[in-house]
Amino acid sequence: MGLIQDFWPVVHKHTLTFIQHHQEEGDVVSFEFERPAGIYWKAGQHGVFTFPTAKIKGRFFRVFSIASSPGEKVIRIATRLSEPPSDFKQHMMHLRRGDIMAMRGPCGPFHVTDCNAPVIFIAGGIGITPFMGLLREFMLQPETAPPKSYLVYSHSQNLHAFRPEISEIDKDVASLHVCLVAHREEVAHHLGDIVSVHGNTVTCFVAGTGAMIRATKRYLKKLGITGRNIRSDWFFGY
Repeated sequence: MGLIQDFWPVVHKHTLTFIQHHQEEGDVVSFEFERPAGIYWKAGQHGVFTFPTAKIKGRFFRVFSIASSPGEKVIRIATRLSEPPSDFKQHMMHLRRGDIMAMRGPCGPFHVTDCNAPVIFIAGGIGITPFMGLLREFMLQPETAPPKSYLVYSHSQNLHAFRPEISEIDKDVASLHVCLVAHREEVAHHLGDIVSVHGNTVTCFVAGTGAMIRATKRYLKKLGITGRNIRSDWFFGY
C-alpha cells in the first residue's frame, strides 16, 4: 500500500509558472516555480516535467527531485548543464518569468518514514537535490527532524551546489552534521565513523549516479548495514 501511495500522485498533472533560475556552484542551475494550489508532496520526492506547448527533440521529459520543502510556496528543481546541453535543457534555460512547464507528481518512496531513527544522507554531485528538500523541511519543521542526521556530500572538484544554503541549515538544525568532501576515501571515512556510533539502526539514503550508488551500497553492507536500511535514488541524464 505504501508504494501505491508514493507513486499514485504521478497520475496528477499540474501547470507550473516559472519565476526565476539561479546559477549554483559549478554547472548546476536551479529553477523556481510558483506552487499551484492543492499540490502536496513529501520532502525528497520527485516530479516528471514536460513542456506542454513546445516540441522537444529527443527525450521530451525529465525527472527532477523537488529541492524545496513541502512547507514552502515555491517548487524548486535543479539540473546540471553539461556541454552541449540537450534540447530539453536549452528550453529550460530560455524560460522567462510567467512561462509554464507541466509536472506530474510529485511522487516516489525517497522520503523519511521514521523520524525517531538516525539517518545518513549520502549525495554525489547532482544527487544533492532531493536532500535539499529534506534539509529545508528539518529547518522549517523541526519536529520532522530525526534525533541525529548526517549529510555526506561529495563532489570531485569541491563544487558543492547549494553550499551557502547547506551551511545555514547546518547552523540552524542542531541534530544535523554536514560533511562536504571531494574524494571517495573521505566518504568511506565519514561513513565508517558514523556507522561505528549507530550501527545498523541508521537509515541510509543514497542519491547520485548509478556507479556511485552501487559502490556506496556495497560499502554500507560491508559496514553491516542491511539492505532494508538503504534507500537509493538514481540519476540518469540529469
